[in-house]
Amino acid sequence: MTVGWRPADAVAAALNVPTEESVLTIERLRTIDDEVVAVETVSFVAAIGRHMEKLDLADTSFTEILEQHLGVPLVRAKQEIRAGIARARLAKALDVSSGTAVLQIDRTAFDAADRVIYFSSSSYRADRYIYTGWIERKSTSIAQPRQLVGGSR
Repeated sequence: MTVGWRPADAVAAALNVPTEESVLTIERLRTIDDEVVAVETVSFVAAIGRHMEKLDLADTSFTEILEQHLGVPLVRAKQEIRAGIARARLAKALDVSSGTAVLQIDRTAFDAADRVIYFSSSSYRADRYIYTGWIERKSTSIAQPRQLVGGSR
């Protein structure tokens, strides 16, 4: 795990801060059964970062720290999922060949006052991670439910 302050640069828009503002950036490996399945990079706005850097962040849920230790409830997040490619540094960390497909998940998390708290960018091994989602639809049509009768098509 690496922890340090950096200019916001590439994450400034997601964090809604000026590019020259410093943000606390944490890069860590995520494992399942002692096997690395993802590289996660999380950038916190300065107001939160100043508190986060004082805490033991190893093997800890950032959501748990934010909510239980800092009193910052996360109420929503914007998440984007797309295909990506493991370049040399990422490939080495994930123990895959350079050029291997990865699942890229970017997330921006917001508190109850709709302030951005963090932006995370995670690269997952495509052969070790499955993303499952449910789509639920509430009926908005004026059609009334009806019983279909008969056994033929």
